[in-house]
Amino acid sequence: MTNGCNFKKLFLFLGCLLVATFGCGRIPADTLALASEKASVTNLQIPKQVLILNSHDYGMPWQTAVNHSIQTALKADSKITTELHTEYTSLSHHFDTDYEQKLLDLYHHKYAGRKMDVIIAVDLPSTHFLARHRDDLFPEAPVVFMSDTESIKDIGLIPNMTGVLSTIDVKGTLDLALRLHPDTRHIAVVSGASKMDHLYEAKSRQIFQEYEKRFTFTYLTDLPMDEILARVTRLPGHSIILYVLTLTDGTGKNFIPREIVSRISNVSNAPVYGFWDSFLGSGIVGGHLSSADLEGKKAALMGLRILRSEKPSDIPIVQDSHAYMFDWRQLQRWHIRESDLPAGSVIRNKDISFWDIYKWRITGITALFVFQGLLILSLLIQLKKRRRAELLLKKSHANLEFSVEQRTDDLIQINEQLQKEIRVRKQAEQTLANSEQRLADIIEFLPDPTWVIDMEGRVIAWNRAIKRMSGIEKNDIIGKGEYAYSVPFYGEPRPALINLVLQRDKKWEEKYLGLKEEDGVLISSESFHPSMGDGGCYLAGAAARIYDAKGNVVGAIESLRDITITKRSEQERERLIKELQNALAKVRTLSGLLPICASCKNIRDDKGYWNQIETYISSHSDVAFSHGLCPGCMEKIYGNQEWYKKNRNKAVDQEQT
Repeated sequence: MTNGCNFKKLFLFLGCLLVATFGCGRIPADTLALASEKASVTNLQIPKQVLILNSHDYGMPWQTAVNHSIQTALKADSKITTELHTEYTSLSHHFDTDYEQKLLDLYHHKYAGRKMDVIIAVDLPSTHFLARHRDDLFPEAPVVFMSDTESIKDIGLIPNMTGVLSTIDVKGTLDLALRLHPDTRHIAVVSGASKMDHLYEAKSRQIFQEYEKRFTFTYLTDLPMDEILARVTRLPGHSIILYVLTLTDGTGKNFIPREIVSRISNVSNAPVYGFWDSFLGSGIVGGHLSSADLEGKKAALMGLRILRSEKPSDIPIVQDSHAYMFDWRQLQRWHIRESDLPAGSVIRNKDISFWDIYKWRITGITALFVFQGLLILSLLIQLKKRRRAELLLKKSHANLEFSVEQRTDDLIQINEQLQKEIRVRKQAEQTLANSEQRLADIIEFLPDPTWVIDMEGRVIAWNRAIKRMSGIEKNDIIGKGEYAYSVPFYGEPRPALINLVLQRDKKWEEKYLGLKEEDGVLISSESFHPSMGDGGCYLAGAAARIYDAKGNVVGAIESLRDITITKRSEQERERLIKELQNALAKVRTLSGLLPICASCKNIRDDKGYWNQIETYISSHSDVAFSHGLCPGCMEKIYGNQEWYKKNRNKAVDQEQT
């Protein structure tokens, strides 16, 4: 239908084009543009040719379900328009080469000159037919097969071919039947006489071998249908029936397997189990069934991928999926409880009772009546209580006024007491706030760098002195933990003296020289901090725990003192002393009278020459001179330099402290 509409539009457009050409003598530019646009639209709307090649006669239930699933999936794709061709080959019943040749001639004549974009082969016979004649009928046409065989080698794969490889789960269905009927001792297997019937029977027999030692198997195969029906009516007790497939009985008569299942189930004295979901509703109890809908959908999705220009060789062959499915009517017939079925089982054909249809309405109406009854009863009880309450109210009304006056006086007294307690509490809170503010002010204006942390290690105080020393503003450090306060001093977050006073740690205590504890205060003689100042600095620190009014530890405080100048002065003094001692040890003995100039301090030697005092002493001893400045000379030379004044004042402050 879509293709016909497209051709009509094309003919109409060509007619308009001819009129415009011969009527005006030329083809306008806008007409050419419209023609190009129409041609592209027409190409986009050309439907893809899809052939569904079935293996059985028309009307086979499983095949019908597969075809419906394929058609539904193809039509669901709005971006691809398809034109479907469906053929029923009946190859499952006809195996002679004469029939196959006639079928081949028919398709040659029917599809001559027609190119198929994809062919979907349903079941093994049509798959084999395409494997032999695809290149003759539809050269290089992509093929998607659906084959119920366990071996890909049995399919006869050809280039440009992929598909769905399905299997029947004989073992899964048999194990399920034995679990639902634990007293089973006999298993009857029903199958037909066609080539496909024998194929499935052979596969089933291979699986039954592991069960033959525990159960007695009876094979009702290659028999006339009347005899099969007669045999299933008189099976021994504790039997189950496994229905495989019956396309043809022992007399050569063809059947639809679904109809045979129904006839067997109606007369049998044992529950029937099968392997395809198309049998469900015809008499089988159920099983781990192969789903026609799922297999058809998978094949159709593969076909759509090919229609989108994917290569079949890039689409891997997939396995089908099974599901536990059951017929509710057969479950009732054989007294099988739904609770005994595998989790997630699908139950079909369940009868809907009057209660199932109207249970919510019945429940709602019943609940409404019950609610109304309870409401009426509650109103009657409330009415009785109200009358009793009115009597009690009259009796208590007389005492109420007296009680109110008495309670009013009590409330006035209580209110006055509360107001007094509130004032006392506010005064206490104000006093506490003032104390905290004074403490904060004291810490803020301490000359030594000082900070405070709480029990979680967060900074709660950071005074001006430590701000100048560390270069970190108060607002940038308050509230921070995880040793953030150690970074300016050590170049990394690590425990400091303030942490050791809360929790002793020998590993970190060893890093502080002269560490000692006096009355709960940790005192460190010195620690060197290479990342601070010009060339590092030496700091002396003290840390102590902070207690609340109840004696609980609530935090810690640490103060530092910069002893860099003192330390370096001591180092310089020790160095000079050492050098002097070394010089004295090497001085040679000098004797006699040394003429020395009263002005320039030069010495005259024995030859009458004047030499500097260092030169003279060096030549008459083992002494070597180094030069430095005494405090007086330093004051005289550098007294006006700012850096000198700053270090001198800091040293004076530390000595006074």
